Amino acid sequence: MPWPPYRAQLLLDQYRKKSKLYRSKVLLVPLGDDFRYDKPQEWDAQFLNYQRIFDFLNSRPDLHVQAQFGTLSDYFDALYKKVGIVPGMRPPGFPVLTGDFFSYADREDHYWTGYFTSRPFYKSLDRVLESHLRGAEILYSLALAHARRSGADGRYPLSDYALLTNARRNLGLFQHHDAIAGTAKEAVAVDYGVRCVWDVLRAYLRVGLVGSRLGECCGEVLSLMGRYRGCWGNPGADGGDGLRWLTLPLPRLLHSLTNLKRVIINAAHYLVLGDKDTYHHNPAAPFLDMDETRSSQDSLPERTVIKLDTSPRFLVVFNPLEQERLSMVPVLVDTPHVRVLSEEGQPLPSQLSAVWNSATDVVPDVYQPMCASLPSCTLPGHTSSTPAPPHEIPQLLNPQVPVHVSSRGPTVPSRVLAPLTPSHSPDVGGWLRFPRCLQVAVLARLPALGLRVLQLHKSLDGHATPRASTRLYLHGRDVPVRKPEAVPLHVFPAAADDFCLENQHLQACFLGRTGLLQSLRQAGEQQVHRVSSEFLVYGTRTSKDKSGAYLFLPDGEAKPYTPRDPPVVRVMEGPLFSEVSSSYQHVQTVVRLYNVPGVEGLSLDVSCLVDIRDHINKELALRFSTDIESDDTFFTDLNGFQIQPRRYQRKLPLQANFYPMPAMAYIQDTQSRLTLLTAQALGVSSMHSGQLEVILDRRLMQDDNRGLGQGLKDNKRTCNRFRLLLERRSTANKVLAVTGEPSPALGWSRAEAFASHVQATHVQDERPISFPSLLSHITSVHLNAEALVMPVALEKPALPALRSFVPLATTLPCDFHILNLRTLQAEDDSLPSAEAALILHRKGFDCSLEAKNLGFNCTTSQGKLSLGGLFQGLELGSLQPTSLTLMYPLGTASNTTNIHLDPMEIATFRIRLG
Repeated sequence: MPWPPYRAQLLLDQYRKKSKLYRSKVLLVPLGDDFRYDKPQEWDAQFLNYQRIFDFLNSRPDLHVQAQFGTLSDYFDALYKKVGIVPGMRPPGFPVLTGDFFSYADREDHYWTGYFTSRPFYKSLDRVLESHLRGAEILYSLALAHARRSGADGRYPLSDYALLTNARRNLGLFQHHDAIAGTAKEAVAVDYGVRCVWDVLRAYLRVGLVGSRLGECCGEVLSLMGRYRGCWGNPGADGGDGLRWLTLPLPRLLHSLTNLKRVIINAAHYLVLGDKDTYHHNPAAPFLDMDETRSSQDSLPERTVIKLDTSPRFLVVFNPLEQERLSMVPVLVDTPHVRVLSEEGQPLPSQLSAVWNSATDVVPDVYQPMCASLPSCTLPGHTSSTPAPPHEIPQLLNPQVPVHVSSRGPTVPSRVLAPLTPSHSPDVGGWLRFPRCLQVAVLARLPALGLRVLQLHKSLDGHATPRASTRLYLHGRDVPVRKPEAVPLHVFPAAADDFCLENQHLQACFLGRTGLLQSLRQAGEQQVHRVSSEFLVYGTRTSKDKSGAYLFLPDGEAKPYTPRDPPVVRVMEGPLFSEVSSSYQHVQTVVRLYNVPGVEGLSLDVSCLVDIRDHINKELALRFSTDIESDDTFFTDLNGFQIQPRRYQRKLPLQANFYPMPAMAYIQDTQSRLTLLTAQALGVSSMHSGQLEVILDRRLMQDDNRGLGQGLKDNKRTCNRFRLLLERRSTANKVLAVTGEPSPALGWSRAEAFASHVQATHVQDERPISFPSLLSHITSVHLNAEALVMPVALEKPALPALRSFVPLATTLPCDFHILNLRTLQAEDDSLPSAEAALILHRKGFDCSLEAKNLGFNCTTSQGKLSLGGLFQGLELGSLQPTSLTLMYPLGTASNTTNIHLDPMEIATFRIRLG
């Protein structure tokens, strides 16, 4: 049967009409979508039928068309040839589009701006895994290089490299558009979570780490196995894009996070030993613990309590940043009689405060099953080196609980290990009285990419650690209050008057009846800036089309959040930090002000613990309203590397004016800038002049018909973390803010300042391109790469000598960031090679913002850096510039180790350390 030409001519007619929208006769026609070509038969049918059409069209010269399959490169090659210019040049008369395609709609007012926030718990977990992966890669590379230099690589766990590779792949796969976006199906993820939680459980049992919620973990596994037993087959059995890809992300991230902690612990163990000959890797008895654990893939982290006695306990603190930092290191201890000393035995500034279970309840004296909380505890009849067999654990924790042992391991009801109060748990054999829990915060200077050794001593000589004082305002609510014994607490039945907290840099004032931020004043200024915060709620439409995982379709402007009860406000003041906590029905916000010099004390630390699991079709937002005259313009980062100006378009619907905020957003005028830095990607907007608004979480009961097939009903308790930074423009540079006149500052050369001037005065839709300040850049990395605390697990008198590890011999310039120092794989891809990839980024920053008393221990160097003597105790054997992906060498290896980067540039080098 001959091919019907009318179908080819009909398609050609459509192509001709579409070509009228183009400035050339070269037309690009995409074929397919997310749900196409998932079966061989469809691929063959589409390809063969289109090829028939192309053959027919190409055989008819009278049709004046040449049609073929092609790639983007083929399209642009044909375009350049048709226009007659050199490839890569701008065709004359063609417009240039810069920026991005946000925000977009596929029809009517259906804007895809909801997924910017959907499932924020996993957006946050993704960022935590990213930070741990970078820290583990760097510390592993340094430990391996030092071990090889001293001939100890035969005793070092090279097998940790496979854990790094696996975590890197998992993190990379989680960037899929149905994983990080929060738009994938729930059921397959939970099924995958069953298997991964079992993997983690078996790993803990294998090495004897039987602490922290064993029964709860088992109970969750059993519950989920029963709930989703039908999903245990092929993860992609449904053929759908979202379901197929969500076999990956959620618990596999937790599994990778657990493995990365192990890599960091092993590397830190080797690097802090004073005598490397004493190093012995024993996976069954790790030398270090992590002070933070997660009991399941959808739980928030829980900190470990360090038990003190007459012998000192040692801590190893890892700073994953390439700059030295002065940071607060929080540790939970079981006694108020604690002193914190440096490695040399010098006392360090510290502050003691209570740990709160809820708005009015401190962590009490409780009874808990043995090994339910402390990783170092052991079961009766077993030592830490000979852990109890898996089948004994549930009975030893509670002899009244029946135990079922199968090939899958012990099974036990999920409530067995729930915390028990003293009235329900007599002090009998098999139970451990768990003492009070207090937090001691230590101010410590941490070396760049290094490890600092600290000592915890139980103080028996009457020495008292400074204690924070707390005021609790009940706002007329009749709620029980459990008072801490070790720190002062004053309870007030009524609401507070307005009050302020301040340090040497900032004064922050709060509204007494809500505990929410009202204003900020910078040191040395008389002007008080209005910076008020409030919570808002968006609903969804009552019509057929409603908000879902992808779409944001609100029922109008946001309405004030009206909780059932007034908030309980808790104000804590101490010598090192003070904070205000406001506890509402669905959100608890904590605003903390550090009373320390440098970066930590220059901004407000803001966290929001959100739980909207009882909401129906609601979205919770946090709005900051200021007196900054920003008009309709605000700024968000695109990808953590560059800033994109945004404008609120009044002619578009409300939902069209939200944008993704991966790292930061800010508003500004000629006098000030307010930046909101975030530890998780969320959706953000500025509804009116002087406002910034961020969506915290979304709970939606229906599908929005974009391929997911279900609503967003699997919300978790989620902690969203931010830094709020208020900056003023320096007097010398206010001209730059208005006219763009160049002013070299902070080590930029005059040529670079001129380049910055050219960029700053470039106009995009009549909006100037903008950059973060250097302080904003460094505050962002402080927020996203917290110091990691590792208590020494061994409690023996013959503890080997420990010393801090300082890897860098010189200080990096302030505007250089080590994106990664990653050991490259050997021919056996499960083992490391002798080479590593050093990836550097030089940040572009705004020089016009004031840079006084920043506390930096670094300067800028006009883009110059010498790598030859950078790493202390190691020699740089070779330095080969490569493409960013390491696929192609750029030139030949040079004997010089001096490099130069322009602002905003990223460069990769293949190096050999030894």
